[in-house]
Amino acid sequence: MGENEKIKVLLLNGGPGATHEYFECFESFFLPQNIEFIYYDQLGCGLSDDPKDTSFWDLSRYVEEVEQVRKALNLNKEIFIYWGIAGAAF
Repeated sequence: MGENEKIKVLLLNGGPGATHEYFECFESFFLPQNIEFIYYDQLGCGLSDDPKDTSFWDLSRYVEEVEQVRKALNLNKEIFIYWGIAGAAF
């Protein structure tokens, strides 16, 4: 959402089990500040495929997923990542 060549934020829902929906409030904060942001549901969460295979719940696999999303969206490596997990943000 939004459009900004310099400030892009990739919102990671955390999980397993969380969804992008709790990030929808960012629209009212980021859009008025002209901050571009992307949210999506990681594998096994929300609207994404849910393979029901717990071997997918592996940190290295999630890191690779983020890298694939970054490449697919043509984001450079200079993006901000906001990772929400279990009610906290990192």
